[in-house]
Amino acid sequence: TYNYCEFSLSCLLASATTPPAVNYLMRHVGMGADATGIIAFGAAHGIRTAAYGTLGEPVALPELLSSPTLHAIAEAHGRSVEEVGLRWNVQAGLAISNRITADYAPDNAPPHGFCTEDCRAAIDAMAQVDAWALTEAEVAQLDAVRLEQYPQSPTYYSSTGCANSFGVSDHPTASACSSSLSRSRWC
Repeated sequence: TYNYCEFSLSCLLASATTPPAVNYLMRHVGMGADATGIIAFGAAHGIRTAAYGTLGEPVALPELLSSPTLHAIAEAHGRSVEEVGLRWNVQAGLAISNRITADYAPDNAPPHGFCTEDCRAAIDAMAQVDAWALTEAEVAQLDAVRLEQYPQSPTYYSSTGCANSFGVSDHPTASACSSSLSRSRWC
């Protein structure tokens, strides 16, 4: 399933002969560990979570790219803010995906090609995500990060039966990757 909230999963589970194996959700540090309880709900029903949106969706959020907490942890490990977000999801036991498309990393768009140096940095980060770890204290710090604006729901694109799925906030139209806020290797 893709962006199913508890309501949608409950409806499906009520009649499914084969329950879904994976629910694909947005999850970034600014959302907290499991703000809506959807990850725990899925786990209780044998549904694993795969996370996308390490820096937000549909574009990277400036609040995350400039977060002092993420920067301090990244610097302590010699990693980027994005790598910290990826590792945070992995250590939570989630499968992860990382979007390296043109709207997320503008330098990846034609005519430059689909995999510039920034793109390679994203792919390398995914390949190295298991080569290092956050401490328990760092995970707790990241779990405590909350965005004051642009409160995205993990099921943002789900059905109208899902609380906070639609109308949570307007989507930004430009990635923070293209601003002066980011010195990211893959923004």
